[in-house]
Amino acid sequence: INSFDENPPMIDEDNVVLGVGYVEFIVTDSQSGVDFSSIYGIDHDGNNLKPKQIDEKSGKVSFSMKTNSITVYVSDKSGNQVSGNFNLEESPYPKTKADLEEKETKKS
Repeated sequence: INSFDENPPMIDEDNVVLGVGYVEFIVTDSQSGVDFSSIYGIDHDGNNLKPKQIDEKSGKVSFSMKTNSITVYVSDKSGNQVSGNFNLEESPYPKTKADLEEKETKKS
């Protein structure tokens, strides 16, 4: 019996870490597997970006961002593609290191 993978990978949108200058997310594919070499992003300025870091074991992918938004594209080994749009809302308050650490503590 041949199994045919028609389902794209999944981006875990509940555990996205979005901060000033970066985004981290987890991607999974239960059938053919994630094609990690296929992952790329397009930022607000139209720049094509490669991930800064990929951990294939956990599925964690990190991108550096020079703008406040990025659309990422992830394919599986069967060629199915999913996209995710991450947008860092402009905050009237500058983020401090303490704010970021407090946010990290709450997530843990």
